[in-house]
Amino acid sequence: MRRLGLGVLAGLAAAIVVAPASAQADTCVGAGDPLAADTPQSERTLLCLTNIYRVNNGSGPLAMDPILQRTARDYSEDMRSRNYFNHFGGPGCDNPEPQPPYPPLPSGCSYPWDRAQAHGFPSNQVSENIARGFLPTPSDVFEGFRNSAGHNANMLDPDWVVVGMGIAGGAHVTENFSSTDTGATDTAVDLLITDECVVARNEVTPLEQQAAAKKAALDAAREKLKKAKKKSKKKKRKAKQALKAAEQELNDAQSALAAGQAAAQAACTATHY
Repeated sequence: MRRLGLGVLAGLAAAIVVAPASAQADTCVGAGDPLAADTPQSERTLLCLTNIYRVNNGSGPLAMDPILQRTARDYSEDMRSRNYFNHFGGPGCDNPEPQPPYPPLPSGCSYPWDRAQAHGFPSNQVSENIARGFLPTPSDVFEGFRNSAGHNANMLDPDWVVVGMGIAGGAHVTENFSSTDTGATDTAVDLLITDECVVARNEVTPLEQQAAAKKAALDAAREKLKKAKKKSKKKKRKAKQALKAAEQELNDAQSALAAGQAAAQAACTATHY
């Protein structure tokens, strides 16, 4: 079951962005960040986006395998540095849609499973997606693969259990999939932002504003008390009462804020897709 996610995404110029939080759709931390800003996180963000998509379509989440990740990174860097774009290991190695049984390649060329095994991967059950060009964010890369039939089928294949995501130069991306369970566990679920998380975070904002307003009211009440000390006992008594009420209102607002923040933290600590 050695398959290639064939198809060129070079020159894809459509800017595809993550829907804003108000759209109430699951997304991932860093989905809209530049690929080159933090390459290791971009790779994990791409994994997170892929896993949301897989689970929503009935496939299990993938785990990042370190060997496949190193294979993918090295291949992306090789394509970048030697200026080629194919699945077959180098410039001049293009092979038009080979079918099983896969024929031998010329010297200096390789299939994805050859490269994975050369890095120490314990199986030849490896498939590959590659991309390059105007794909500035993990979301753009994901959408580019999703909107290409062959790449999309590779992303959703229920046989795959591990993957390696590798980015080079902010423009070259390789994904190596395998059905061999290597014991890898990193599914990037810690980057998942669910719609419930977005709702909970949005509910914290007015609580923060209310607490800030109550703090300002308390400060104003303290100033009034200072001024009232120079005036009648009646005004001083009213100022003290107002200060006490302002303190209670601030305490209530801060308690509500703390509860809202705790709820948001719970909603935003994902344990599964």
